[in-house]
Amino acid sequence: MFFCISTKQNTEVALFFINVSGVAGIGKTMWSKKLCHDWLQQVPPLDHFKFVFRIVLSKVNSDIPIEQVILEQTKAFKDKYTTQDIAKLLDLYGKDTLLLIDGYDEFKREKNEDIQKLLTNESKYSNLTILLTSRPEVVTSEFENNFEFIGELCGFTEDSRQKIMTKFLKDQTAAETFQKELKTKDIDDLSYHPLFCVMLLVLYQKDQSLPATRTLIIQSIVHFIIKRNFKRYKDLKYKQTTVNEILTKLGHHAWLSLLDSSVILNKVGMIS
Repeated sequence: MFFCISTKQNTEVALFFINVSGVAGIGKTMWSKKLCHDWLQQVPPLDHFKFVFRIVLSKVNSDIPIEQVILEQTKAFKDKYTTQDIAKLLDLYGKDTLLLIDGYDEFKREKNEDIQKLLTNESKYSNLTILLTSRPEVVTSEFENNFEFIGELCGFTEDSRQKIMTKFLKDQTAAETFQKELKTKDIDDLSYHPLFCVMLLVLYQKDQSLPATRTLIIQSIVHFIIKRNFKRYKDLKYKQTTVNEILTKLGHHAWLSLLDSSVILNKVGMIS
């Protein structure tokens, strides 16, 4: 069994269709990768499965069969097997196979009918175990009632947050000083979010201090990300004015897209 829950009678219930949600940057993709790693290490209860396939929905750009999707996204299989081999495998070992389907919020349903059938329980492979990750409230009512378990990634616990800080700064005293600054500037809550925690640690390590306000912190993070990506382009040099121009152009493009109705705003985010 992949996930188990305890009933009032203290018995275990096998779960075959699971949704795990979380806000952007909380660690859904990293968690799905860790599950693959744990399966390779035969960590219970993942050792139950003979096969685990991770499908990244943002990389599914055409209406191709699920067998082809698996083949294209599984490097170890790509040059050795065919779609017919994958079909036979799923037929023979469906009940022993886990599909980790990552990023439903980045999936355009009309682009792949096979994946949509898997999620609506209309696929010919009906005995697979499926774990779907998504942002909160993205999953449609079309198949949300099919889930046997719905979970949410909520960020770091206090203990795991402290371990990350100490490991990153390589010193317990430095980690404690960092935490004090977070509380002094009233931004302690941001550090429970994994992505923000890493960004805050990077900023702190650079100057041994953090910007004074949340606005300045977000601004510094954006500049850091853009500056880091400048390294990919040898003919470009990082300048503060260049970054501001990039952000202005991005904002202009986003506004035009809204006016052209090519981007739709919903209560979760944007869908292009």
